[in-house]
Amino acid sequence: MVIPAEITAKHGVNQEEVFRRGPNAAGIDDAVFEFATLANDHMITAREMWKAEGMPARAVPIFLSGVSAELSRRRFDEC
Repeated sequence: MVIPAEITAKHGVNQEEVFRRGPNAAGIDDAVFEFATLANDHMITAREMWKAEGMPARAVPIFLSGVSAELSRRRFDEC
């Protein structure tokens, strides 16, 4: 499970229940929403820092995985 334990604990998510019940596990919707919100906040911060301060070339590969996430988010928003 990739959601941090502090978030799953906060929402009462039980890892075994997630593996057994998937999206029907108690608290998983709230935990996923919080995790996605946190990730989006980090993307916004990174984008703002990039525009304001630039980015060292050696740091660029770290942010490339966020490109597909951003494109997916934009497509979802258009629906």
